[in-house]
Amino acid sequence: MKNFLLRFLLPPAYATICFLPFTIGQANGLQDILGFGTIVLLFAYVFAGLPALAFAYAMGRIQRRGFRHNGVRLFTAGLLGLIAGALICIPFGLASGMIFPPLGCGVGLLVELTVIQLERRRRRSEARTERFAPLS
Repeated sequence: MKNFLLRFLLPPAYATICFLPFTIGQANGLQDILGFGTIVLLFAYVFAGLPALAFAYAMGRIQRRGFRHNGVRLFTAGLLGLIAGALICIPFGLASGMIFPPLGCGVGLLVELTVIQLERRRRRSEARTERFAPLS
């Protein structure tokens, strides 16, 4: 469940963080950057909410079916991110929204890398607690 929420909530946030450096040059100050960043984040959740939900569902199913190899998961996440970015292009028109497919691919990879790292950290901490568990 925690991985599902991460895969659902992180893509719009990561996309906003990746998109903001392209707009900082037009801002007059920190207040403009924060205000514009908030607006972009809200629009990212509106436009990328359904693709992020589909991404979270598909990656969860893939992981439950036994594809635990990180390379397969990363490839699938990148491909699903590319498809999600292409779907997000549709409301903006193909000419003005062509940044979204590569952005989606990169965000899909970042999200899955985050999930993989958190899983590794959780497994290491569980192994440490098992090693030092009192004998009964």
